Amino acid sequence: MNLFKHFLLFAALASLFTAHSFATVKTTGASTDEERRSFISFYSYYVGGWDVESVSDGKTEKSEYLTIADPSGCNVISSPLGASLWGYNPETGYWTGNGFGIDGSRFESRISRPSGKKIVKGTAFTISGTVWKADGTMVFVVQNFTCMGPDAYQVISTRVTSEGETLPVEKTIARRKK
Repeated sequence: MNLFKHFLLFAALASLFTAHSFATVKTTGASTDEERRSFISFYSYYVGGWDVESVSDGKTEKSEYLTIADPSGCNVISSPLGASLWGYNPETGYWTGNGFGIDGSRFESRISRPSGKKIVKGTAFTISGTVWKADGTMVFVVQNFTCMGPDAYQVISTRVTSEGETLPVEKTIARRKK
C-alpha cells in the first residue's frame, strides 16, 4: 500500500485542521487544560482496531490499524504501514498528528475541534496536512471526514503535489473491529 493509503489511515484518525485556516490560536491557563481534555475526549472515538478499505482510480486496497490512548492523552496509531502520534497542541488549538511510513515518508496533519461532546453519526470535519515522500516531493492533502455511526466512518481525500498535479480522489471507509 502506498504512502497515501498510510496517510489516510492515520489522518482520518483524528485530526487535522479545517482547510480554510492554519491560523494560530494561543490559549493559556485553565482554558488550555479544559480545551485539551475536551479534544482528548472528542478524538477518543478512534481508539480501537479498524479495518479499512480505500478506493482510488478504480483500485481497492484493504488494510487495518490500531489506535491506543496513551496516559499522556495522545492517540498512538500503529499499522503494518507505519506509525503516528496524535495529540492536542495548545499553541495552535488543533489536534495534531505526525507519522512515519515504512516507505520512508512522513506526514503532519491538523484537525480543529468541531462542536459537540463526541463524534457521532453525521459529525463531519476537514483534515488537512502535508506528506513528505522519501524522494523529497510533497503532497498536500485535504480530507473530508464523515462519521457513519459509532463503528464506521468515511473519508474523501483530495491530493495535490507540490508541482500542482492533482492526484485521483480517494474514498476510504473504516469499520471498527468487533
